[in-house]
Amino acid sequence: MATMHFDVPHQLPQAEARARTGVLLRRLARKHGITVSVGENTATLSGRAAIFSFGGRVWVGKTMVVVELDGPPAVINRAGPMIESIRADLVRYLNPAMSLERLTRP
Repeated sequence: MATMHFDVPHQLPQAEARARTGVLLRRLARKHGITVSVGENTATLSGRAAIFSFGGRVWVGKTMVVVELDGPPAVINRAGPMIESIRADLVRYLNPAMSLERLTRP
């Protein structure tokens, strides 16, 4: 198994960062058909890419959101563009200038 890890700093209250991260994860679940389970300050996700399964964890801290994705090296090594897209979305969702109401619109 290989692991891809990235952090996204934020300046929001932890509860607000958690809510925004949850909105993004649920949107990704609908868009990509992955399974997401959101807890207090953590979430787990799992899915399939071709014939390979992958999983991941998301932690929402006081100043940072940490994302780890695990899977076969063939999947993780080719997932760079997808990972960068998720990272960019997370940066946008954690931007205090963007209202939570606007982020929850379809």
